[in-house]
Amino acid sequence: MTGPGSAALLLLLAVLGAASGFAVLGTVVTPLRLGERIAIAIVAAFALDATVCFLLSLGLGLGPGSILLAPVVVGGGSLLLARRLQVSVIATWQASLEDARGRSRGTLALAVIAVVAAVAFALLFSRVMFQDAAGDLVTGYWIPDWGQHLITASSFSTAQNFPPQNPIMSGTPLYYPFLPDFTSGMLMRLGLGDGPSLWLPQVILAVVLVLLVVSLAERLGARMSVGVLAVLICFLGGGLGFVGALHDACTDAHYTSSECSVGYVITSPADGLGITAGTLHALPGLVADQPTSFDGMTSAPNSGTPVFSDQAWYTPLFAWWLPQRTLMEGFDVVVASLLILLAVFERARARLFDVGVAGFLVGLLPLIHVQSLFAIAVIAAGLAAIRWRRAWLLFAAVAALVAAPRVIQLMLAPHGSAALGNQYPWFEPGWLSGAINTTALGHSVTLSAIGSAIGNTLRLPFSGTWWGFWWINLGAAVPLCLAVLLLALARKFGRGAVRGAAGRVLGVFPPGLLRLLLACIPIFVLCNVVVLQSWDWDNTKLLVYWYLGVALAVSAITVWLWVGWWRRILAVLLAGSVLATGTLALLRVLPYEASSASVTGPYVVVPSNDMAMVAALDAKTSPHAVFLVSGSTEDFFDPIPLLTGRPVVMGYYPWLWSYGLDYGQRQADVAVATSGCGTTSLRDCAPILQILHRYDISYVEVNQTFTAAGVRWWAAQQLPVTASAPGITVYDVRGVS
Repeated sequence: MTGPGSAALLLLLAVLGAASGFAVLGTVVTPLRLGERIAIAIVAAFALDATVCFLLSLGLGLGPGSILLAPVVVGGGSLLLARRLQVSVIATWQASLEDARGRSRGTLALAVIAVVAAVAFALLFSRVMFQDAAGDLVTGYWIPDWGQHLITASSFSTAQNFPPQNPIMSGTPLYYPFLPDFTSGMLMRLGLGDGPSLWLPQVILAVVLVLLVVSLAERLGARMSVGVLAVLICFLGGGLGFVGALHDACTDAHYTSSECSVGYVITSPADGLGITAGTLHALPGLVADQPTSFDGMTSAPNSGTPVFSDQAWYTPLFAWWLPQRTLMEGFDVVVASLLILLAVFERARARLFDVGVAGFLVGLLPLIHVQSLFAIAVIAAGLAAIRWRRAWLLFAAVAALVAAPRVIQLMLAPHGSAALGNQYPWFEPGWLSGAINTTALGHSVTLSAIGSAIGNTLRLPFSGTWWGFWWINLGAAVPLCLAVLLLALARKFGRGAVRGAAGRVLGVFPPGLLRLLLACIPIFVLCNVVVLQSWDWDNTKLLVYWYLGVALAVSAITVWLWVGWWRRILAVLLAGSVLATGTLALLRVLPYEASSASVTGPYVVVPSNDMAMVAALDAKTSPHAVFLVSGSTEDFFDPIPLLTGRPVVMGYYPWLWSYGLDYGQRQADVAVATSGCGTTSLRDCAPILQILHRYDISYVEVNQTFTAAGVRWWAAQQLPVTASAPGITVYDVRGVS
């Protein structure tokens, strides 16, 4: 529980953070609606306060002083800058407030949306990691990635990881974008619990995301309803997995699989009415006891078998927004920056300082979410190509200048190992569709590979496999983008009736929204050509930005159709086809779901029995002491790196693989150390002694992931025991020479 002192510090941080955001956005004089300004201010406070606190912590360490000083520096610096620019921060906010009074209904609606979103996300995210009545740290969803985020946050809050080293690969730089986890580390350092420190920032950022997307839709010339529907699609949008639910409900109603096919129902109308009625009657029971994850996401227990073998687009809420903590903040920064730029470029004379603020926020993205930096670069280039303003150069220059140090570090970092198969970037035309055999391209970027990739990419539009893959995964999204692109070209280069017809069809979309969609389409193209990380599925972290454009476009069409009964039917079918699969996935996590189909656990992360051991290690070991743990696939919730933040020789290695790190030698060394040395004592076992010295290991954690012989061997060495818990013994090896 958070004590009174910690609660006071956390409250003070919230007040100072709000003040810093208020000051920063007070310098942005370009007219913004109140909802926009508040949302962008929160994003700016998150990014800037954490960045300044990190810089302060390099010299002062992470503590209450550096944490509370950071927003003071950001806010004070902004006020001094405003004074130098002769800008009244209060007047800037008053202008937005006056605008809100003139839009009272819209302002009230946005406030209601924010409250509903806050309640919904608090209920959802608070179950990601929490302490139950038994004192166990548990997770309500099967999200191993939050283990890595907790490790990184703990490394800052508990182990004072400055300058930052990779806590799951000791002695190496931390290339992973760490700023969101550093923010959680700040909260942990002030006394907030591990679980709330992780999920509370996500709740705030998720609510901000809702406000930003709704505001973006309005800024692009669409109605608020377009933005609200786009938010739902961004969180729940998917493909045709829902047909599996209809098929299973039909068979539950005692019809054969052939009778449950669409073709049979259409060609046999007499039987089709009864089959339809039986299916609808059985559907509620199936939804309450779903036998499978209809979106194809099968990583959690009770996930069943995918409806289609090539489902790769899972429900965004559970594939991105819940597990990918860095993406949430990165997405918010991108949309916040776009809103500033769009507002600036609406005016005949752009205020360059405000463009610079957008560029500065974008420049922080390498510390927050690298893929988001790539995405905004593509989108900004597209928007600039469609409607050029010289201020785009200033935006790019400021962003590049701020981002350069971290980008250079990442460019010089390892990019995987051929032996481990995690080299990147690499070419994969068609992405996961299997339309092109990419084996011959390998994982290297050569002239021949580039030529083959271009040739194979040009074949994709003529591949039924590729079109089928995207139809199953995202329904009409890709055909819609192709149609919009062709119509835009026809309107631009066509003549006479062709040009006029294309313009009338594109009139469904507000001009600004159309430009954004066209600017997002190149991201989809690039993701169907090149993989920018070790794991090809991680291209979804870029595709989420293309999907934002799709969500806005689908929503605009749906709202446009909402006139007359037959058009409303089309609107429901369009929106329903996009949202049905994700809605089923969301219903599966609700409390009424039968236990046989539940995917919400809770699953134990750290049992209460291990807490005393963790406390002992915190008290007895140096924050920078290196631990040897097994790093096995069964050990991603190892309590030592999770809660003490101490660096380990090699943590859960699939994470290291996905980050493109070469951990091959460490994996071999850990395998030797965890197996013991037979009948030879530790002092005479040269291989293990060399490993201990190579990585400057101070402690060895022996648990059930060691080999049985290894457990017995380490127990026989009569080493000092630093701490223990059921099934875990931590030996002190500092005195071994």
